[in-house]
Amino acid sequence: MPDYEALYRQKRTTPETAAASIKNGQVIVPGMAVAEPPALLTALADRARAGDLKNITIYCHFSTPHAAKTMLAPDLCDIIQVNSWFVSGSSRCSRGWGCAQPVRGSVPGAPSLTVKWT
Repeated sequence: MPDYEALYRQKRTTPETAAASIKNGQVIVPGMAVAEPPALLTALADRARAGDLKNITIYCHFSTPHAAKTMLAPDLCDIIQVNSWFVSGSSRCSRGWGCAQPVRGSVPGAPSLTVKWT
């Protein structure tokens, strides 16, 4: 039986290290709704604001207020394109700025839609 605690310790990292592994032009599907990772989104936005990241596409569902300050922020619209399966209060303003676009399709079909459009 695998030692899950040891495996967890081996893979555990910082948000900054995780964000550093993201390359220009990649498609990202972070945790959705209450599972959105605030620290990772902050590290990702920090890299984008520093000019270290370009042309990122994110698929999300029911973005939280933290997402509005990071991946949905108006100053990142030209760097991060957000595609949302559900337009929440946090992503509604971003749509007006051109930062977020709705995804047409059902949530159960999300994995196949993400692969199809990337």
